[in-house]
Amino acid sequence: MPEKPEKKTDSVASEKSQKPKKPEPTYASLDEIDNEEVRRTWPKALGIAAASVLVLAGIYVGAQWSYASTVANGTTVAGIDIGGLGKEDATQKLTEELMPRLTEPAELTAEDLRASFDPTEAGITLDADATVEELIGFSMAPQRLLAHLTGGDEVEPQLIIDDSAFAEALEAAAVDLEEEPVNGTVSFSGGEAIASTAEDGRGIDVEQAKASILDAIVTENRPIALPVVSKEPEITQEITDQYFAQAQEMTVGPITVEVAETSVEIPVKDFTKTISVKAESAGLDFVFDGEKLASEVLERTSGLLTEAEDAHFEFENGKPIIVPGKAGTRIDSEQLATNVKQAATQPIGERTAEVALVESAPQDSVEALEALGVKEKVATFSTPITNDYLRTENLKVAAKRITGYLVKPGEEFDLLEVIGPVTVANGYHAAGVVVNGIHTEGVGGGLSQVATTTYNTGFFAGMTDIAHRPHSYWFERYPAGRESTIFVGSIDMIWRNDSPHGVLMRSYVADGKLTVEAWSTETYKVETTTSPRSNVVAATMTTMTAANCEPQPIGSPGFTVTVTRKVTEIESGEVVIDEANTWRYKPDNGVTCKKASSKDDD
Repeated sequence: MPEKPEKKTDSVASEKSQKPKKPEPTYASLDEIDNEEVRRTWPKALGIAAASVLVLAGIYVGAQWSYASTVANGTTVAGIDIGGLGKEDATQKLTEELMPRLTEPAELTAEDLRASFDPTEAGITLDADATVEELIGFSMAPQRLLAHLTGGDEVEPQLIIDDSAFAEALEAAAVDLEEEPVNGTVSFSGGEAIASTAEDGRGIDVEQAKASILDAIVTENRPIALPVVSKEPEITQEITDQYFAQAQEMTVGPITVEVAETSVEIPVKDFTKTISVKAESAGLDFVFDGEKLASEVLERTSGLLTEAEDAHFEFENGKPIIVPGKAGTRIDSEQLATNVKQAATQPIGERTAEVALVESAPQDSVEALEALGVKEKVATFSTPITNDYLRTENLKVAAKRITGYLVKPGEEFDLLEVIGPVTVANGYHAAGVVVNGIHTEGVGGGLSQVATTTYNTGFFAGMTDIAHRPHSYWFERYPAGRESTIFVGSIDMIWRNDSPHGVLMRSYVADGKLTVEAWSTETYKVETTTSPRSNVVAATMTTMTAANCEPQPIGSPGFTVTVTRKVTEIESGEVVIDEANTWRYKPDNGVTCKKASSKDDD
């Protein structure tokens, strides 16, 4: 087979491959062309823009400067036109036209309620300078220039507010602009439950009211209407209805109280009288009075309780001793109130309240009386008695009532209260008395001697004088200026124990004298003086023709006398009483009449 000719891989091909190639053409993109153009033109464009901005800025600044000295036309403040005015003129105009509105009271309204509000008292002042400052002067703000070009707007005035004075004035006005809400109530009458309607109140919201007032106070808008807010009562109608239903359940029937094997039925009309309804924590509470309920039980029983006997003082051989008291019994009123309240919520047939009797301690214990310090006689005074038997019997009755009477610290010794009532039924006798020559009789004749004697006992014990009055005429058996009378209904003798100890009184008639003693702990030192008599007027004889005339001899003259007393606390040395009492006695003129008889001394 003939051989195939070999492929030429001669050097010609190699040479061809080694010849230099022609360069291919290159093409620039549009972006590259634009960037190039920009690089060539931007300095010029930037210079033109900058020049334009500078021109515009100059025009803008120039315009602002040209308007800086006046307020934009059409600008109003609270309806006052100050457009086109300079600072001084605008300030003056606002001051002249707006300030009068802040010196006269404005009427406030909250619906139909009205109140007066004085801006001056509320501390509201117009700051005209600050108001105009906001509207005038050079500013780069575009809205300032726009206002000058297109016209100004309504502008709020600048006010100076005294917050404290404003709050006080608004609080005062709010009283007339409010109606308090009315709580619903539940009560009982005649054994029936009764309910009243709850009502909303109304008032003003302080912050909203303040804003409304400040918005209108410098305007001519009068009255100034304030927004009204509703005020809900604590006890709403819903709550009232709920408790009214409970009250109605309580009145369905009587309640039976069982105490000490005794059953007592209390009708609805009686136990409901002991209920008070109190608002509590946005609700109502039915409060039963245990003491009143106990009284209802006791009215329907007899011999249920035993009375407690207080420890008390008695005199033995002329000295005070303490007699112990005795415990009694009482109804546990707290338990009674709790159980009756529970029973009142039950249906008929189950309305029973059980209650126990508990010990009733004496009000005054032996220890309490011992603590009063009644241990020694601190004052005693005696006055001579007359030979009138009935008069002396009256003194004995009064002395018995005085004996054992305890005047605790801070308490008063009121003579008519202690020995009264001055009646025949209370043991007193009608004794003859002579008044200005006329004979008459009076129940309790001679008791002025008791007044004089107890007054002097209190006087020397250092007691505080509350009320006393000397006789019109002086009787020799009494110390001049240091004595007292009484007259039921108008004249009494009263002194007060201001010492830290109790004062126990004792009185008796013996040895031709009425004596009154005071027992306590010696606390005071008493010093007294009696002045010489002055302005002495001798008594004379007078003639009377009355049928019941009683002749009287000439008695004591009239005169003026002064009694002083200084009471010093022994322990501290402090003078606690320093007093002077001056009294003018009338002359005790004698009486001549047709009928002659003996004269009663007092």
